[in-house]
Amino acid sequence: MTPIELLPFIVRPANSDEDFAALCDLRAAAYARHDYLPGVADRLLEIDETDLRSTLLVAESKADGAIVGTIRVNSSLRGTTPIPPQMPNVEFEGDSFTYVDRFAAQQGPLADIVALALIKAQWFCAYHEGVDWILAAALPALARRYRMVGLRTLAGAERGRFHIPHLHSKAYEAVGERLAGMPGNLRRAAPFLVPFFLDKDHPDILIDKPALLSEHIAASALQPATQRDSVAA
Repeated sequence: MTPIELLPFIVRPANSDEDFAALCDLRAAAYARHDYLPGVADRLLEIDETDLRSTLLVAESKADGAIVGTIRVNSSLRGTTPIPPQMPNVEFEGDSFTYVDRFAAQQGPLADIVALALIKAQWFCAYHEGVDWILAAALPALARRYRMVGLRTLAGAERGRFHIPHLHSKAYEAVGERLAGMPGNLRRAAPFLVPFFLDKDHPDILIDKPALLSEHIAASALQPATQRDSVAA
């Protein structure tokens, strides 16, 4: 039987003006903390056109209903995505993908578990979209987190790094993976996260777990470590 773990919050799609206002405030505060160029955080205080054609996920505290985390899932199957034109695309050119961005978690003791739950939820979204890849462009700290949970540095440029001059002075890192490769990557990079991502059921994530993901998880468990490494390379 699959073990069940309850969370102190629920993860769900944003579905009201109150959700949108709260997630915008959270985004703006997070971007302000991370030294984005002047004006960037202020532009996040309102919903934009990309938000309207994307899936906006929020983590909502069970204690007081506050929005404590958010991430945006953009699907190439729904039209143009906000993927940066500077991002190297040699590996995924011509394939379908979800591109995740606008990731923010409220500072505090729940920040890490909120982040992990949002990342797990966006996995589910990618499978439901039926895409080939999950992609992200992230500053170093967030890129390290993404590499722990199934993504990897993409080929191109200098070790996947590139600049977005109008957003930040630091280089971004291009990370991504084909859906089938993500469970094996996670087993290799962060075995301590395997129970949370691959073994446990989280009923507080209000997105159905895709059957194909379950198949990929089972297949990754049967692969010897050397084969998992080659899949992730």
